[in-house]
Amino acid sequence: MTKIEAYGKVEGGRMTLHNRKRFEQELMTVKDCEIILTIKKRGLRSNQQNRYLFGVVYAECRHAFLDLGYRMTADQCHNFFKRMFLPENIVDKDGTVIGEWEGSSAELNKEEFSQYIESIRAFAAENLSIDIPDADKSLSIF
Repeated sequence: MTKIEAYGKVEGGRMTLHNRKRFEQELMTVKDCEIILTIKKRGLRSNQQNRYLFGVVYAECRHAFLDLGYRMTADQCHNFFKRMFLPENIVDKDGTVIGEWEGSSAELNKEEFSQYIESIRAFAAENLSIDIPDADKSLSIF
């Protein structure tokens, strides 16, 4: 089953969808099944977080991978870590997991993005023997 996303807001304990009609149209295409409804605070990562990820975290990892004999572009490094820490299951029509691919970091809010970065820093320390410097806390990255 394809994931259906709808954007809206919660105020006073009540949920309102921004485009309820489109959501209902998409819902009509879904066969009868069990579902999980997740409410997630929308608040995309900051530009500072993105600059830190690509300019510091991935740059340090790319140098460490190069020392191991693997030349990676920033995009290849990004895909490597998304697959490792943000995997999404590929399921068949019966709901059986048949594989996985890298998820999207674009959907992460600031807190989730911070956790993603910390996972990469921990991996780098343990597996690449590098200590990626902390982000400048004064930039309100975290």
